[in-house]
Amino acid sequence: MLERAREAGYSVVEPFVEFTARRGVTPNEVTVFSLFIAFVAGTLLYAATPVAYAAAAALVVLNGFLDLLDGELARRTDTATERGDLLDHAVDRYADAVVVAGASAGIGAWAVGFFAVSGVILDADAGTKAQAVTGGRMYGGILTRADISALVVLGALSSAAGLDALGYEPFLLVLVMLAVGGHATAVQRALTVARLARE
Repeated sequence: MLERAREAGYSVVEPFVEFTARRGVTPNEVTVFSLFIAFVAGTLLYAATPVAYAAAAALVVLNGFLDLLDGELARRTDTATERGDLLDHAVDRYADAVVVAGASAGIGAWAVGFFAVSGVILDADAGTKAQAVTGGRMYGGILTRADISALVVLGALSSAAGLDALGYEPFLLVLVMLAVGGHATAVQRALTVARLARE
């Protein structure tokens, strides 16, 4: 569902593609700026105050928006390159890691945080590795990048509002979902790739 919402987001990005293209902004500049936004979001999640959580939620949404923008800008301006694609995916992994790590450190959930960070990275890595076998990346699965961002935003807003979830800090449950979902998706994608390789 969230991947379909991500697709709908391309129509929202459209006016900004024109705006940035006219001003000579490059896709790689947008990509690097998105990483800066992710680091600020991770720092705010580490601060773990209501205001910081609310601001972090907004920045995670902005990071997702920029992630759509850089790709669309590259396609629209015909400046897509393998180097830019590599930068985009490397930045995405760092962005995911720093945001989830910031949330983990903010509530002191180091063990769960480790599995959450490794889960979201392996999740994405399995999707990228599919390209070597199928010729195309694999974006679907149990837990997509859009799902990860949505869960972080939900956890941040719940924490900002002072809510708890079944008596637990909201982000603890979010981290558990990221850990389980991330590793499950990595296995799911790996099995799919293995099946396709045999065909």
